Amino acid sequence: MDRNNLRDDKAASARIPERRGAPRYAACFPVHLMPMTEDLERLGVSQQVSRTGGLFMTQYKLREGEPIRVRLFVSEDTSHPRVATARVVWSNKRRQTNSYWLYDAALRFDDPIDDAEPQVKRLYEKQRRWMGG
Repeated sequence: MDRNNLRDDKAASARIPERRGAPRYAACFPVHLMPMTEDLERLGVSQQVSRTGGLFMTQYKLREGEPIRVRLFVSEDTSHPRVATARVVWSNKRRQTNSYWLYDAALRFDDPIDDAEPQVKRLYEKQRRWMGG
């Protein structure tokens, strides 16, 4: 199966049971990821986000179980990002090698981001309309 073929990926994901307890939104927005053991923020982009966690693209491999601070730039006012703490569930090299983003990282938020969920959902719906979906 060609991993870059969206149709094949959708068919494969339909066979995998849903383990998440909250709806996911395929909204793309910038994030800063800062492992709590470092003083360096790493740039990332969201792929899918729910109130309990998300999947992010980054240039750096993060360590499984690592505590991390996440700044989510989900609103138009980028001077006040939503800050959350999370744990790295997994981080793997991306299959798509022609990308600036080298790794995918799944994070589980320590506390649900209920207050940011409406913004994430609005952004998802706006981006979906842009893509003609």
